[in-house]
Amino acid sequence: MFGLPVLALQYFGPSLGGAESERWIGVLQAILTGWVTYVGAAGMLSEGLVLLASRGKFMFETVLSLVAVGLYLFSAISVLGVILHGAIFYRPLLFHVVILLIATWTGFRWWRMSRTS
Repeated sequence: MFGLPVLALQYFGPSLGGAESERWIGVLQAILTGWVTYVGAAGMLSEGLVLLASRGKFMFETVLSLVAVGLYLFSAISVLGVILHGAIFYRPLLFHVVILLIATWTGFRWWRMSRTS
């Protein structure tokens, strides 16, 4: 639910605002994507790291969650520029990629589990 506004802001946000729209799009996307990353990727990452440390078992979810968290941090650091000096540090912001990664993986896992039960 929090991912849909991020995608809408990515594709329709610049047409909704004026010259200042880019900075506020980034701030709103950072907040919404932060929640999705926390709920969707943090659990996968912690479980994957625990299983890797305790049993030596490697899971694809660990890599996917590391990529999602890394992309989120990359974009969030850029958005910190709005607070520090009034403009985004660098582009492109990749919040929408994080949402698409987590949503696609969650949908795939749900589909796969629904077929086995």
